Amino acid sequence: MEKKGVVLGISAYKQGSAAVLVADGEITAAAREERFSRVMGDSAFPVASVRYVLKEAGVEFGKVDAIVLDDPLPAGGSVKARWRRFVFQMRVLWMLKQFGRTKAPLLFPEHLLPCTANAFFPSPFERAAILTINETGTAICVGNKAHLRIIRETGEPSAAVLYRAFADFLGFGTGGELEGLALYGDAFSDQTQLFKEKITDELVEMKEDGAIVLDMYYFDAAAKPLRIHVREWELLFGIPQRARDGALTGGHANFASAACQVLTTIITRLAETVKMLTEESNLVMAGEVFSSCAANNRTIPSKLFKNIWIQPVAGAAGSALGAALAGHHVHLERRRMLVADADRMCYTCLGPEYAEQEIEAVLTRCGARYRHFKTFDELASVVSWDLAGGQVVGWFQGRMEFGTEGLGNRSVLADARNPKIQKALGLKTKRGEGFVPFGASVLAEDASRWFPTVAVSPYKTTAFLLHERHRLPEVNPEEDIFTRLYRQRSSVPAVTCVDYSVRVQTVSEESNKKLWTLLNCFKKLTQTGLLANTAFQIGDRPMACTPEDAYNDFLYSELDCLVMGNFLLYHNKQLGVGGKVNQVRKQGEQEDSKQT
Repeated sequence: MEKKGVVLGISAYKQGSAAVLVADGEITAAAREERFSRVMGDSAFPVASVRYVLKEAGVEFGKVDAIVLDDPLPAGGSVKARWRRFVFQMRVLWMLKQFGRTKAPLLFPEHLLPCTANAFFPSPFERAAILTINETGTAICVGNKAHLRIIRETGEPSAAVLYRAFADFLGFGTGGELEGLALYGDAFSDQTQLFKEKITDELVEMKEDGAIVLDMYYFDAAAKPLRIHVREWELLFGIPQRARDGALTGGHANFASAACQVLTTIITRLAETVKMLTEESNLVMAGEVFSSCAANNRTIPSKLFKNIWIQPVAGAAGSALGAALAGHHVHLERRRMLVADADRMCYTCLGPEYAEQEIEAVLTRCGARYRHFKTFDELASVVSWDLAGGQVVGWFQGRMEFGTEGLGNRSVLADARNPKIQKALGLKTKRGEGFVPFGASVLAEDASRWFPTVAVSPYKTTAFLLHERHRLPEVNPEEDIFTRLYRQRSSVPAVTCVDYSVRVQTVSEESNKKLWTLLNCFKKLTQTGLLANTAFQIGDRPMACTPEDAYNDFLYSELDCLVMGNFLLYHNKQLGVGGKVNQVRKQGEQEDSKQT
C-alpha cells in the first residue's frame, strides 16, 4: 500500500504569506497569515498559518514528509550568492524549529514550478495545457496525470509586470480596478488611440508569440518587483499619476481602456501560442493577471480550447498551494486522484470553522445582543426579508475562504435589485465609492435565465453577459464615471457593469448548502435567486477569520445585520451596549491609520 504523503507548502517573506497542507493528495487546510495577524498583506513567516493547517489536519509536525518553500534558493556561484543561500536556509530552519523536530527535507523548487503546479494539479483535467503568468515570468507547460512538462519558460518581463505597472500609474492594486475603469473609457476616442500608440511605440514591444520587451527607461530596474519611473510615464502620456484616493477622470478611463487593449493582445497571442505548441484541448491558467474576469474573457471567447479552468487563488497564497502540490506529486511522486467533472479546491473553503458553542461564547463575552434560531431554514427565511428590505448583511458560515473572494462563508450580501445598494455596499463596508460593481451569487439551476452563455462558475473568475430581457438602455454614455455607475442599467443594477457583464458565482446545494438555502428563500420571497456578494472585508482590514473578527468588524462598519451560524444580530440593537460601538470604531480608526 502506498504511504500517505503529507506535505507542508509555505510562502514567506513576501506580500501575502501563507501555508498549505496536502495529505494523501487532498488539500486539507490552507490559510493566509494576514487573516490571523490582522495585518493586511502580511509578509512575515506564516507561523499562525502553519499552526492552523497542522491542527486542522490532525498532523504532528514530525509526521510531515516534506516541507516546500515557494521560491528557489538565490542563484549564483559567488561567495555573496552562497552566503545569501546559507542565510535564507538558516532563517527558514530557525522559524521551523518552533513547531518541533522533523526529519522532513526542506525543499526549494525550480523557478515557476509552484505556479505551474498550482494551475494544473487542482484542476479537473487529467491532462491540459498550462499557462502561468506572474511577476517572475511566464511558463507554457503540459500537465499529464501527476507529471509536468515544460514547453517554454521565460523570465521577466511578463504581462503581469506590465499589468501592475498600468495599475500603479492609475493608483490601483491588482484587484480588477484597471479593467473596471476601462469600461468607462471610449475605446475609439483619439485620446485612447494616442495612449495605445505611445504604449506600443515607446513602452513595450509585443512579439507575435505573446512575449514582450519593455523599454527600461520607463522602469526602475533595481526595484524588486519592477516599478515604474513615474516622472517619465507622466511626460510620455501627458497626464499625472493618480493618487490612490485621487479623483477619476475621463483621461484615466481612456488610459485604462488603452492599457487593457494592449493586455488583450498580449494574452490572446499567448493563448494562441499555447495552442500551437501543445495542441491540447484543455487549458488551465494561474497568476494574478487571471484574477480579473476581463483577462479571462479575453481567451475564453476565442474558442481555442474546449475547456478552460482558472485557478481562483493567485499570488503568494497560490504559490504556497502549488509548492505543497509540487512536493506531493513531483518530489514524493504520489499519484494524482481525479474526481469526474470536479476540481480539488474545495470551493477555496479551506480555513478555520467555528462551532455554534464557540460563536455563542464570543457573543456572550462581548455583551452582544442577538437572536438564535433552532433551524437554519428559519434563519434564512428571516434574513431573506431583511435583504429584500434593503439591509446589508454580514455572512459568517463554515470554513473561511483561502482566496480573496467571499464565496458564501465570509461574505457581505445584499439585494442586487436595489439601485441604491451599489453605493451602500461600498460605504457600509468602508471601501468608499468604488466603480466596479459587486459580484453576483446565483442559484446554479437559475443561472441560464440570467446569463444565456453561462457555465459552471463557482469562483467568480468569469464574467457573463446579462440576458437582454434584464437590461435597460444606457441613457447618456457621456456622463461622468460615478453618474454612469449609479444609473440603473438592469433589473439587478448592483452587479451589472456598464457593458452588461456580471461576475458570476453559480451556487449549488453541493458547493455551498447554506448560501444555496438562503438564495432559495430569497427567490420564494422575490422571484429572484440572485444576490450581490462581496468579501467580508471591512475597509483595509483582512477578511474576517474568527467570530471576534466578524463581531468587531460588524461594529466598526455600517453593516445592518450580522449572521454567524444560526445567530442573527442587528446593528441598531448593539448601540446601547455600554458604548461598545463607538469604542470599537475608535480603535478601528486608530488601527487603520497605523496601517496606512
